[in-house]
Amino acid sequence: MRSARIYRTARYIPLNLSSFQDMTLTRVPANLISGFLGAGKTTVILNLLAQRPPAERWAVLINDFGKIILNDAVRDSGGGIVAREVSGGCICCTAQVELRTALVRLLREARPQRLLIELSSAGRPSAILNVLREKSIAEALDLRASLCVLDPHQFADPALGARADYLEQMVFADILVINKNDTAGSVEMAKIREAAAKLPGRMAVVTAQGQISATLLDAPARSA
Repeated sequence: MRSARIYRTARYIPLNLSSFQDMTLTRVPANLISGFLGAGKTTVILNLLAQRPPAERWAVLINDFGKIILNDAVRDSGGGIVAREVSGGCICCTAQVELRTALVRLLREARPQRLLIELSSAGRPSAILNVLREKSIAEALDLRASLCVLDPHQFADPALGARADYLEQMVFADILVINKNDTAGSVEMAKIREAAAKLPGRMAVVTAQGQISATLLDAPARSA
């Protein structure tokens, strides 16, 4: 078994994707995955990685620190999963330069067939989506549906459910993954279903233990 490969951003390199021209590299399908701490975002990512076709290499760009739980998935993939951590803070604000650098290096070195980008717990997806839609980045990435993982119990908490950063993750998502329906109460489920219904054009997926189909990753992103 090949050793695990976890890359960390160590130095700045110019944002220059022109070197891809001699790589015969097609645009890489990419998905942004958000969700507040405790919603089950990491579990969703792990379940998606477990569905990776054996012949494909997938990459994960990690923003939340301490994601040691992904190490086993990387190690056991035999080189089929590559992970990189973006250092320097939240990629939606202070670390946008690091995000661009990490994207370039990851695409150059790993040449993945799929890229999952994990937003930090309280991150704002609008800033990240703006970066991913920049011309130089969009030439290398095929941005597909963004996912937001939600916990009905968290949503029912007024202190959290009304926060601007929490609501932004829902608004900018293409797919709302309503997780933990096995432990949520009927009132909590009714509240989050009602909120999801007020967001036209979004798909709502109700599940437990982060179990969703990887086919959702190929759903299209809404127009910017």
